Amino acid sequence: MLLVAPSASQARARAPSGLFGAVFDGIASTSDTSTTTKQYRLMRRAGVQTVRRLVTWSAIEPMPNVYNFFSLDEEVAAASRNHLHMLPVVIYTPQWASSASTSLSDYKRELYPPKRLDDYGRFLRVLIRRYGPRGSFWKKNPHVHKVPWREYQIWNEPSARYFWAPRNYPTSYTRLLKNAYRWVHKSDRHAKVVTAGLASFSSTGPNWRDLDKLYKHGARRYFDVVAIHPFAPILSHVVQIIKKNRAVMRRHHDSKKPIYLTELSFLASKGKIPKRNYLGLEVSAGKQRKLLTGAYKSFIRDRKLRVKKAFWYTWASVYEPAPCRGDEPSFQYTGLMRVRPCTEPGRDAPLTFKKMKVLSTYSRVAHRYGR
Repeated sequence: MLLVAPSASQARARAPSGLFGAVFDGIASTSDTSTTTKQYRLMRRAGVQTVRRLVTWSAIEPMPNVYNFFSLDEEVAAASRNHLHMLPVVIYTPQWASSASTSLSDYKRELYPPKRLDDYGRFLRVLIRRYGPRGSFWKKNPHVHKVPWREYQIWNEPSARYFWAPRNYPTSYTRLLKNAYRWVHKSDRHAKVVTAGLASFSSTGPNWRDLDKLYKHGARRYFDVVAIHPFAPILSHVVQIIKKNRAVMRRHHDSKKPIYLTELSFLASKGKIPKRNYLGLEVSAGKQRKLLTGAYKSFIRDRKLRVKKAFWYTWASVYEPAPCRGDEPSFQYTGLMRVRPCTEPGRDAPLTFKKMKVLSTYSRVAHRYGR
């Protein structure tokens, strides 16, 4: 039997390790432990390598130094048993720490940075000491396959007022990022700090301009990975968005850092929702599957983009035209799975998940090119 070495072109076709990710959020993330475990098992079989998940500071530390890790522990264990890495998005300030006026609603106060930035930094240290390489969680659960946290995403889409309330986000967010970077690297010098995902919408402007603003406010030394959300209905536009962000990084002498697409999606809501709700991003379901395949192939083949991870948004969505929990209707047609109903799960309304055709497309690409 002759062993033939792969050609150079074949070798280049392999994906960067960890490229295939998925976001687990929304109503799907409120499922019970058993259901979540099943979904993580399915993720692994589908070729998902990393799960991006919100870590809500306000829920875990509702009072200073009082922590509730029960739900997060269960989810970390479920992910680890399925050999899935996690990218935590650390977000939402507790009432006791918020810099916002007490006259605002509880939810709006969570969208402001903490009055003392070190409170956020200390919370990051708590997470690292629990789930990092030497974390107490792994010591207390030796039967769980150890997949420690090594990356931390600092908030999400700060140019959008529904995630970050202060108007001067380049100044206020950069201050939080700088402080977070110091705390993370002091607690785990090999950990990576990922910027908040920068998205391009009509209400926020192009994300490469957001990135440029962060650089101009002194953020360059205080992150290890740039995260962007290149939403577009055409693949060439997605690639162009990535290239424009790369150009900004080169201008600021920072081109060696990788880019993560912490939300990547094509919205299969064309013809499914009223046209008045269109965002200009809508495509058909068939087109969505073709774009997904083309996108991951582009990231693999064009190494100059330096896209190291791409998280499909989202793992599960409701596929309903009516807004669910405040979501834009168009984004409710992006899930690899369909989840129902659009309510908190309970005895009378347990969440149910159904595989969509786009899941097969994702899985086929991930198994062919992933490693």
